[in-house]
Amino acid sequence: ELDPEFNDEADWAKFVAISNKVTKVKCNFVLPTSEATNFYQRRKQHDGDTLFQNVLELIVNMSFSDFLTASIVCSPKSPKSIRMYQVLIGGSTDDGWLSQKIPLLSFASCAPSVESIYVDYAYSHQAPSLHRFAQLRVVDCHIFSVAFRWWKDLATCPRLTDLRLQQTAENRTSGWAPDAHVVFPILEKFRYTTATKYMVSLVITRSSFPVLRHFIIHPCPLPDPVETITAHLRDHSPLLQEFSSAEDYVAQQ
Repeated sequence: ELDPEFNDEADWAKFVAISNKVTKVKCNFVLPTSEATNFYQRRKQHDGDTLFQNVLELIVNMSFSDFLTASIVCSPKSPKSIRMYQVLIGGSTDDGWLSQKIPLLSFASCAPSVESIYVDYAYSHQAPSLHRFAQLRVVDCHIFSVAFRWWKDLATCPRLTDLRLQQTAENRTSGWAPDAHVVFPILEKFRYTTATKYMVSLVITRSSFPVLRHFIIHPCPLPDPVETITAHLRDHSPLLQEFSSAEDYVAQQ
């Protein structure tokens, strides 16, 4: 028997009002399928109501969440920023729902206004695909290694202008054929942090950045790799205004 004080419509109205006051959401759990299904059914019944319109940042633990749970707080206007974490050391999770082609099952389609994504996959062998986030301008990515397939996918982000990349593994790359080459057509800012100063940056010399204006690498490689990188940027980044590196290399000159 229903509680006589229970009013479904009134409770839903309160939920709508509260949801639109939320500006930050942390998602590190999975809703039971029955509860998630019930929520989406109720949302369909109240199709005219707008939920979670002011979420600026969504934090998702990719190891412990899924599409049905994380997409609850997504709307055409929010969130603007996503921070995603993968905490399973050496493993990978099924995060294909981030950007797959089926709109109803795509996180990128549910959150079309995302402009900034922070990725912490420092201990995972597989970084997430981001190319279907149509408004994505800024990517800050901590990853184990730079796989060619992922790097090529990232280059197809249609609005990516600012990239901050931190590679945690020493000398770890995969899938890079001798003639592999990737073009980032509109990237303007690139900060690249590597695990060791002795690593020759294959990623940079196998890529082109035609409108790059600011490039920072840390720690600075040894003189020979620096000359190689400088020559490459001179040929492939004609608009470059700033090339900054570690102070220890500058001090040696």
